[in-house]
Amino acid sequence: MNTSTKRDEAPTDTPGQSVLEQMSLRGRTALVTGGGNGIGRGCAHALGEAGARVAVLDLDPDAARTVAEELQDKGIDSLAFGADVRDPAAVEHALRGILNQWGRLTVAVNSSGIIRNSPAELTTLDEWAEILGVNLTGMFVACQVEGRAMLNEGYGSIINIVSTASLVIPHPQKQAAYNASKWGLLGLTKSLASEWSKRGVRVNALSPGVTDTGLFDNSPGLRAIAEQNAIQTPSGRVGQVTDLYGAVAFLASPSADFVSGSHLVVDGGASII
Repeated sequence: MNTSTKRDEAPTDTPGQSVLEQMSLRGRTALVTGGGNGIGRGCAHALGEAGARVAVLDLDPDAARTVAEELQDKGIDSLAFGADVRDPAAVEHALRGILNQWGRLTVAVNSSGIIRNSPAELTTLDEWAEILGVNLTGMFVACQVEGRAMLNEGYGSIINIVSTASLVIPHPQKQAAYNASKWGLLGLTKSLASEWSKRGVRVNALSPGVTDTGLFDNSPGLRAIAEQNAIQTPSGRVGQVTDLYGAVAFLASPSADFVSGSHLVVDGGASII
C-alpha cells in the first residue's frame, strides 16, 4: 500500500507560481479614474509599483499628466487623459487610447468623486444632482465603458472606491447627498459583480475610512472633525493614502481571481464601533 501523501494544491490559473508572483501586476494594464490627486493618485502609484502599466484619467488634464510623469519617473509606463466621467464619449476616447497603446485593459480603479457638506434641508437639487452625477452616474459610465472592453476579452478586475459612508453615516458632518451616492455605488458594484463575474470580469468595492488626502490642509474644521473621530477609532489615527496600497494591488491581482462582489474596508476599525 502506498502510504505517501500528496501535498494539497488548489486549482489555479497560474500553476507553479508563488503567492508573491500571483500578487504581481506585471503585464497588466490599468486605468485609474479620478487619478489626478488624493486616493486615485495613490492607487495609480500602487498599481504601477506592483508592475502594471497605468493610465491616469482626471477631470483636470494637468493633474493627470503630473501623476503620469510621477509614474514615469519611477520607470512605470503611463498615459494621461483629461475627461469627465459623466461623459461616455470622453471615457470611450480614453479607452481607445489605452487599447491603441497597450492592446487591452485588465484593471480599472474608479476613484472619481466629489463631496459637499450642507444640511439636508438646505441642499439644493443642483447640488444633489452634481454629487449623484459624479459619484454614481459617472461611476456607472466608467464601469460600463471598462466592463465592455473587459467582457470582450473575458477577463478583468474593476475596483470602485466607495467609502465607509456606505456602512455608517459620518457624524457630525452634514452630507446626505454624498452618503446616498456611496450607498448607491456599493449597490451598483455588487449588481455588476452579479452580472459579469461568470464572464470573467470581477467587480469589487474598496472603502477607505477618513483619509488624509491633503484636503484637510485647506479645511481646519474638517481636520478637527477627522482627528476627533480618529480618537474613537480602534487604530487611534486618521488613515493615510498609503494604507490603501496593498488592498488595491491585491484586488487587482491574479491572487484575487475568486474575489468578486466583495466590500473591502480599510478604516482602522472605525466601522465596527
